[in-house]
Amino acid sequence: MQFLMVIFILSLLSIISITVYRQWIRHAQLHEAYTALITNSHTLEQHYQRKLSYQTPNRQWPALPVQHTSAFCLRPQGDPHKSHAGHYTLKAVALDPDDEPRILKINQNGNVLVCASSKSRCNEQQPFFKGGGSIDQQCTLFHP
Repeated sequence: MQFLMVIFILSLLSIISITVYRQWIRHAQLHEAYTALITNSHTLEQHYQRKLSYQTPNRQWPALPVQHTSAFCLRPQGDPHKSHAGHYTLKAVALDPDDEPRILKINQNGNVLVCASSKSRCNEQQPFFKGGGSIDQQCTLFHP
């Protein structure tokens, strides 16, 4: 009987530790995506200082230095032909949205949001994520 109790306790501890470990991994991956967004944001700011626009002369988004992390892909949000030259939003979307449904996004003001879910996917064919108000759901300020 005592042996079964020991097995039960060890099993319970294993389940708890695996859950905590997975949460820690997801947290670390989200912060890795945040760091990549900041790096890409700095690149766009430098481009703006040189060109007075976040877009290239042919109305494209400039190439981003970090296009993916271990768990996220990163792209601008919105068609550059339909976007204002003085605005941008960069987005980090999980490679596996079933495992990590949250996304991060940053705009030209440096505001970083975390959204509980998004319709954006890394397998979209465009070099940018589609824009629009209904794409990302339940967004709040991200506090790293």
